[in-house]
Amino acid sequence: MQISQIGRLTEHLLALLETLVRVDDMEGLRQFVAAWNQLLPGGTRVILAAQRGGAMFALANVGWSEQWMAGYARSGAHERDPVWNGPQGKLLLWSRLLSVSSDPVRRKFIQAAANNNMLNGVSWVEQRGDVRLALSFAGVEVEQDPLSQQLIEALAPAVMDVALRLIYQQPDLSGLDKRDCHILQRMLDGLGDEDIAGEVGVSVRTVRDRINKIRGLHAARNRIDLVRRLFNISADLTAV
Repeated sequence: MQISQIGRLTEHLLALLETLVRVDDMEGLRQFVAAWNQLLPGGTRVILAAQRGGAMFALANVGWSEQWMAGYARSGAHERDPVWNGPQGKLLLWSRLLSVSSDPVRRKFIQAAANNNMLNGVSWVEQRGDVRLALSFAGVEVEQDPLSQQLIEALAPAVMDVALRLIYQQPDLSGLDKRDCHILQRMLDGLGDEDIAGEVGVSVRTVRDRINKIRGLHAARNRIDLVRRLFNISADLTAV
């Protein structure tokens, strides 16, 4: 890397880190990702996605197709996505992972990615406790730009730290009693209604009534929307 490139990398890194340390809510995180995207090659699309308790969410999204995201979630594509399931804590180049495969299921996914211009890009994936996080940058240029990749490698772990802290922030539980909170926590852990009922010691009908009560308090359309509202997440990846 030339001296001028090192200078640019250092300048961008320091500016982004200065912004990142001040992020204290989801809106701030979205603004940070948008500012970062402006420093990347033109046409780059970026998303910071998370999965917890069976639900997938976009914490920040700049330019990713709603159609692609809805189809991805609806078909359970994360289960066969080589990037989402790729090596953790390192830079992942899509073109290396989304190559031709003899596996018919993976081949179908790769074809869908090709149809949506999603064969080139860079990702950083980590599993943090019960949360899986992926920071992904779509585009041919970003995959071929060493400076962009250096920035991603330097910043991604810190971004994951901030995202995890915000995800784990306590939601608004006003208006809920201890049983409501217990049921809500088990729902967030990914348990079904029957399992929640057995653990809490109530009927399945009571579990559903309590969850509907919590939904009503937050004006949530469904359970996925409830999680989004509780944790102030911008948009989910599930078609509703």
